[in-house]
Amino acid sequence: MLGLKTVTWEFGQYLQKLSGLVQYAQKAGPYSFPVAFNSNPQWTERNYQNYIDEAYFRNTLVFRCVNLKAQTASMARLAGMRVTATDNEVADELPRNHPLQRLARKPNKYMSYFQWQELSIKYLNLAGNCYFVKDTDLFDENGKITKNRKGSIPAALWPVRPDRIRPVPSLDGELLGYVYDKWGYGGVASQPERRVTLRPEQVIHIKYANPGDIFEGLGEGVPPLLAAARVVDTDNASTGFIKAFFDNSGVISGLIKTKQKLIDTEIERIKQRWREMYGREFGKQWDVAVLDMDTEYQQMGLTFNEMAFQSLDFRDEARICMAFDMHPSVVGTVLGLTRNTYSNPREARRAFWEDTMLPEYKRFQDAWALGAIEGDTDLVLRYDYSEVPALRHGLDEKVKNYVALTRSAVTPNNAAQITGLNIETREGGDTPLITSGIVTLEQILAG
Repeated sequence: MLGLKTVTWEFGQYLQKLSGLVQYAQKAGPYSFPVAFNSNPQWTERNYQNYIDEAYFRNTLVFRCVNLKAQTASMARLAGMRVTATDNEVADELPRNHPLQRLARKPNKYMSYFQWQELSIKYLNLAGNCYFVKDTDLFDENGKITKNRKGSIPAALWPVRPDRIRPVPSLDGELLGYVYDKWGYGGVASQPERRVTLRPEQVIHIKYANPGDIFEGLGEGVPPLLAAARVVDTDNASTGFIKAFFDNSGVISGLIKTKQKLIDTEIERIKQRWREMYGREFGKQWDVAVLDMDTEYQQMGLTFNEMAFQSLDFRDEARICMAFDMHPSVVGTVLGLTRNTYSNPREARRAFWEDTMLPEYKRFQDAWALGAIEGDTDLVLRYDYSEVPALRHGLDEKVKNYVALTRSAVTPNNAAQITGLNIETREGGDTPLITSGIVTLEQILAG
């Protein structure tokens, strides 16, 4: 499927040496509510699969944050372009049948752009890393297969599950390549016959920068859940507590006190009798308990009010959203809806795009510039945000400023550049306009 071929090259022995120095242990990610065990909270091991099972599949807030980010791919279109200026900022979109444009529209034969980008954003947010393996077939600009890697365009880009691939940096600061294991990655040197080694130019690696990377930027990234995992654990446990509470018919845990001396068998009989009379069966939870003389029921657990459950919910919501760099009002949490700091939803969505998604897509775009096309070329992959509703709010303001500038003797071309309007350079656009009919001074003088 990946179109990969095992590459036999010199770092095979290096992997064996490296495994003795650095072990890529499974990343642990805490997922269990702290329980009393030697007075220390107990957390679950951190790894990518736990982030999937315990956070994405079980926690609605994590699911919402990750999905909301991933669904933005339906609005931000990837396009093949050719740079037309030396500052690398101005670029014209390529024809629809250009190989790079076809790659942007359909990155591989099994995925549309939206499916591909959506999955990639989920990988990045759950693992802190996103890898693409370039197809071994390469095209030139004319769409013909070529063996010349310089300026070549890969036939496909394959997203790879991030826990199945690892970068292999050298100890002197060089990236030797990557190792891919489709059955999962349990260590650098284990079961080498199942590994596929890849050269650095065959892989595009996108990540959240890890300040603790022992390879100083060449290793793996860090996921948002690394910081939020314990809060996710607490939130999951709170949900589990509520479920257990209602499973217990809404009765707070407690004890039955008696002045009588009881043996173990009698204690078990009383407990069993209590469960039979006031247990989970529908209707029993509203029955009236009758106790013998010298016997009383004493509550042991805390009520929801005593535990300040709403405050706990607000705390979890705020911290999980913070880890994903999202405002609670955008996610739709109770905290965000009751304590919204934005004047309207439109402003919240605009801030979400400007503060969160544009930097995220910039990570992808920079990676395309570095690795999608090899060699010094004027071909680039860039995102088009013209169809993003939240970012179109400024269009009216830009047009208003553009008109004001042109009425103040600023040339149309300069006004477009100043306001950031993406309009083509027009003939006569370097001549100022006057307000009477918006015609050029040259036209007026020509009579």
